[in-house]
Amino acid sequence: MTGFTVPAERAGWRHRAATSVLVVFAVVSMYEAAIALELIPIGDEPGENAFGGDVARAAGLLSMLVGLIVVSASIRAAEAISRLVRQLLPLVAASVVVSTGYAFDPYFSPTLRRYSDSGGVPAPAWMLVVVAVAVVAAGVSTVDARRGMFATAVVLLLCLGTLVFTGTGH
Repeated sequence: MTGFTVPAERAGWRHRAATSVLVVFAVVSMYEAAIALELIPIGDEPGENAFGGDVARAAGLLSMLVGLIVVSASIRAAEAISRLVRQLLPLVAASVVVSTGYAFDPYFSPTLRRYSDSGGVPAPAWMLVVVAVAVVAAGVSTVDARRGMFATAVVLLLCLGTLVFTGTGH
């Protein structure tokens, strides 16, 4: 046996876990985008979040952490995760940061002040940096699975840090 190989039955968990994380990212991103577009109202009292907001925030943070663990554990066996999932993972993770950045901060309910209005993270310039790194990671994932997974780990670390920082600003 030459090189590093992973038995198929053991490699399947990587793809399933990465796909699950991707789905959670997509749901959280759509939820936060619905708040940003005022399709889901935030509370009428200061500190009152939109219905399900606390669950979405927790799911976003937890899935970033789980995603970081899965991606980091999969760098050497990156081919076990489908190319499409490898390409979408950094992009959809960045969409969570962008949609959260434009969602309304419940601390300032009902004034409709967005997280990005505070001048802190995620300021629009920072969100562009995260999106640019995500696009590069998706591109690298197309040509080199292992380096792409490493780049995706960097994106998830940036996204996790951004979400943690925005959640502790009050």
